[in-house]
Amino acid sequence: MKKSRLFGGIGFQPMQHALTVPCTKNRIFGARVHGLEAHATKELTSFLDRLSSGSEESPRPPATEFPFTCWRTRARRLAASASLAAATMLGLACATTADTGDTDSAPTAQPLRLAKSRDREPKIEFTAPRTSLALVLRELSTKTRRSIVLMNGVELTTTVGPYDSKKFSARHWIDRIAEDAGIRIEHASGYDFFYPAGYEVLNSGSIAPRLDPALAARRTSLHFDVDTPLYSALALLSHSLRTTIVADNIVADARCGEVHLYDVTLADALDALLRSARIADRAYEVKGGADSVFLYSPGRPLREKTLVEVADEVRPEWLDRRVTLYLPAAPAEPAHLRGYASAVPLGDCLAELSRQTGLRVEADPRMNALPVNPSVMVDVPIQTALDLIINQWPLPHFGYRANADTVRFVYLGPPIEK
Repeated sequence: MKKSRLFGGIGFQPMQHALTVPCTKNRIFGARVHGLEAHATKELTSFLDRLSSGSEESPRPPATEFPFTCWRTRARRLAASASLAAATMLGLACATTADTGDTDSAPTAQPLRLAKSRDREPKIEFTAPRTSLALVLRELSTKTRRSIVLMNGVELTTTVGPYDSKKFSARHWIDRIAEDAGIRIEHASGYDFFYPAGYEVLNSGSIAPRLDPALAARRTSLHFDVDTPLYSALALLSHSLRTTIVADNIVADARCGEVHLYDVTLADALDALLRSARIADRAYEVKGGADSVFLYSPGRPLREKTLVEVADEVRPEWLDRRVTLYLPAAPAEPAHLRGYASAVPLGDCLAELSRQTGLRVEADPRMNALPVNPSVMVDVPIQTALDLIINQWPLPHFGYRANADTVRFVYLGPPIEK
């Protein structure tokens, strides 16, 4: 017998003509069901025989029945009670036996169809003209406050709609829009991810196991339009959560799709951003701890130690001093983070680094053109901040020297031909 969700997997289903289902003995409930029916039938038969033969002077209810006002009513109700109890117990017994593979006690009556469970999601009116998929999903997310993520590359080239104002659940609208666009949906943890066929690899894996558990569990809400650079999204995420999330030039240069997230964990937010930017789980590595997260391309050499120590120089204590850095420049108003269309040359960041760290920051002239991604680093040691800046560059040819009150970025690679 097929299991029913409405009864928590017990497997019981209502039976048609329950009052006429014959009792079938079951190895678990059989004795009890059979005894109940036999006892009630015996009492009823004895009562009717006495009544028809005249030996019963006045109608008396059988010992197992309640006193009703009419003996005929008592008789009918006693018969109905006996059959109903037997049929109900039989239904439970057959369901239990079916789960164990016993087919001898299967009932002959056809089960009733269970009514479909009502959609508990609130129904909303949604109206949108025929327009790009990105704009329709943006409007739907705003209307329902449902977290929606769209993979970059399909949002502007795919049009859907128009949609009328009929009331349906948000899940209904999401499924309908995906069907109209001819794309698929992954109902991921905390959000719905829209992607075209062929990109199923984006749904495998998660960044959560590679993050500090306390950091991964922090919650946030964020919204990005199409083609937002990943480095900008990570900077805003760092700013809003007061943490540090940076990626190297290879990973950070990817462009996100339409992203609208409401009250999700940091782990889910990072998964959503990476998937929208078409970065699969195996296409990046994670380094960091409770203070910071660094995403980088796998296979690239990562310099173990970026600080160049000289024998006669003492490691400055200020390397452990904590700072908050906004690159390439701190915002004029703390609540408004400026966006950048591209990375900024290192040479243009030196003065700002000096101002925000309180140190003199210099660089080998050969490094002035190296790109520095816009980023936010919150309450990290100066040494960690310098490591993150240098590790953005995919080659292991760079480091820094620290002495007195000066930081100098230095080139450590092979000679560069002029």
